[in-house]
Amino acid sequence: MPATEFTFLTVDGHGRPLEPGSRASIRSRCMKGVNVRQDSRRSKRKARKASETIAATESLSKNIESPEIASCQVTSCGPLSKSLQVRTDELGFDSSRLPSTAWRLVVKFNALLDVAYPLETSFENIDPQEYSMIDHLTLLNDNKTLLESIFLATYTVDDLCSGTKLSPRSQRILCTILSSLNRSLGYASGQQSYTTIFIILILLFAAESFRDFDAVSIHLDGLRKLLELRETKPVPLDSKLLFKIQQVDLRMSLATGRPLYFPFHYYYPQAPAGIIRPPSVIHWLMVHPALMACYQTLQALSNHANQYRCSTLKKCLDWFYFQSQVSTGQTLLIGIGNGHLPVVSEALRLGMLAFLSTLSRSPTRKAHLPIFASQLEECCLAMKQEQDPHKPLLIWLMLMGCISTIDTSGWISSAWSSSVPTDLSWEAVQKVVVEIPWIHMIHDEPGERNYRHLQARRDDCVS
Repeated sequence: MPATEFTFLTVDGHGRPLEPGSRASIRSRCMKGVNVRQDSRRSKRKARKASETIAATESLSKNIESPEIASCQVTSCGPLSKSLQVRTDELGFDSSRLPSTAWRLVVKFNALLDVAYPLETSFENIDPQEYSMIDHLTLLNDNKTLLESIFLATYTVDDLCSGTKLSPRSQRILCTILSSLNRSLGYASGQQSYTTIFIILILLFAAESFRDFDAVSIHLDGLRKLLELRETKPVPLDSKLLFKIQQVDLRMSLATGRPLYFPFHYYYPQAPAGIIRPPSVIHWLMVHPALMACYQTLQALSNHANQYRCSTLKKCLDWFYFQSQVSTGQTLLIGIGNGHLPVVSEALRLGMLAFLSTLSRSPTRKAHLPIFASQLEECCLAMKQEQDPHKPLLIWLMLMGCISTIDTSGWISSAWSSSVPTDLSWEAVQKVVVEIPWIHMIHDEPGERNYRHLQARRDDCVS
């Protein structure tokens, strides 16, 4: 009979209980149900209580697994598909066994992913909704812990829209996931499973959303150990999944000042060429070779993404190339942060880190990066003293900082008012930012929103 309760014991490195009374607790658990008369009053009373508990649980599950989508979440994640036609013969199992709640859940989860990872949905030649639906349904059929994890991801967005705390419903699911995950990690198959890493990525999403840096750190450390174990596996970790992990790693480093957990630096024979324009950018880069390499790489990636939108010949994004370039860029930019760069070069470094931190995003609110926000503030205030030729860089830095983490109701309003002309149009701003890393499909909409908000707050600020 499967266990419905767990007793947690403190053990030493050999699995032996440490606390007195632990052995008695183990014996008590092992003897439960032994020498029990099925027709006794105690057995009948226990059976009646069990049936009442099952009925209550089923009623609760109906309420939990069919939540109304909050209006806040709909506006954050975009409209959900009313129907999603999936070729069930490709699923590899009998999809009729899945409850309707699982289908609705995956549609909701896919909408969340569309917002969180815009590059993934825009640079795939396949129909992203159809195939992600197939992938997730297949995984749900294989792994019930993943089903709980996807519930946790969607509930996290609901909780953030209605408040700032993890709801009791989400807490119960989180405890279930952690218990199942710990059991799975006791086996080699669980340690090297793609699904295990995917579940931990969802736990990272929830922890980061609620700004629990300690939990994020624990999950990242666990993932690092799992990736070390996977080095012996013939098939490497999927580049797309590694990119998502490293996005959280970067934001964790920017938030706390800790080193990267995954400082992967990939070496290439030569950097992209022919992309440094206008010539004034060169003076910001010459102070450090790594800064030059990062600018070339990120500007090439931006150009590729922006040209892709306008091209009729759609080329699927090479995720290995993309992930390795992004990983190298963030590793170098974090690494040279301990040096003393000129203020203009530091502005470019911080702006590129802000750019990298926005390649994925929360469906509900900006990332909370307190240490990075302080660095941006210090740099922006220092940049105000620079000459006019550096104004385009300052405008880009302030907008990219606002897209990433800066609260527009704070110090940035006065810095903007004293640095940016009143009559500067959004069209003029777009001509400025195109010369520095900027991906239209990611940065245009939040960039324009922050620009208009800062321009509107001029009257409230004293220069």
